[in-house]
Amino acid sequence: GRGGGGAGPVLFGKAHKKVFTILIDAIGAVEPIRSAAMRSQITGVLMKIDIKEGQDVNQGDLLFEIDPRPLQNALLSAKADREKIRVQLENARTQVVRYQKLSAESMVSKEQFQQIQDNERALLAQSLASDATVANAELQLQYCSIRAPISGRTGNMSVTEGDLVRANDAGAMVTTN
Repeated sequence: GRGGGGAGPVLFGKAHKKVFTILIDAIGAVEPIRSAAMRSQITGVLMKIDIKEGQDVNQGDLLFEIDPRPLQNALLSAKADREKIRVQLENARTQVVRYQKLSAESMVSKEQFQQIQDNERALLAQSLASDATVANAELQLQYCSIRAPISGRTGNMSVTEGDLVRANDAGAMVTTN
């Protein structure tokens, strides 16, 4: 017999370029690039949930709707108070003009005229405050619609329709990553 050491056959072929996938199983953690936890800025009853868990959402998409009726009523009340103050201010301005002539003719004391002017200034300040109250009531009403601050995928929801949500609860209603 032959004792080895002889040359083996040499095979050759044409090289081919191929793309193939290598999968490596490993333990790890995935961190989102951005994450946003949605909380209510008002207290109210959650009327509608407009998303599902694990849904992809775009920035600005409606996620939750809170009962707007109490805040609509607050806005109407603020507008009515503002209108009342505007009427009082208009009346005070008319009085200032009227009493200015009387003061010039010494038909009314300087103290009385000063009091009428002070009343006008106080009502002007109240008018500015009532404008701010209306603007705040409008803003609160906008908070009834909770929208996605970022685009991403929603996680688990901690609320259901009919829940009473509170302003700035510690727990998020849903997180978007």
